[in-house]
Amino acid sequence: MAYQIIKPLFGAPLLFVVVLLSSDVRVCAQSVPDPTVTEIVTKASEARKLYEQSFKDLLTTETKTFKIYDKKGSLKKTRTVRSTFMVYQSAEGRTDSVEFRNVITVDGKPVKDADVRAQ
Repeated sequence: MAYQIIKPLFGAPLLFVVVLLSSDVRVCAQSVPDPTVTEIVTKASEARKLYEQSFKDLLTTETKTFKIYDKKGSLKKTRTVRSTFMVYQSAEGRTDSVEFRNVITVDGKPVKDADVRAQ
């Protein structure tokens, strides 16, 4: 009896594969129209609102790596910049957020008067 239950389970997928392989299947890619300017602006506005909701009152240390290439496309120099990065609500009481970045080190070397500039 267990064989009768198992047999259809194994037989059905195999039959499906055989039918699929033996039939003439054509897949047509649907062309997606280019978005309109209005659609692009609307999506950008939605993304901006989501960013503002997600990243208000944020304080973090940010590390950015910049790669500088010569005219031939070979890597010439790599620079690493570490900053204090802050996003906060505007002091004017509006809903606008302000971003502030204070560079602390460049290539591991402290930036002169970084603490003074932050005040």
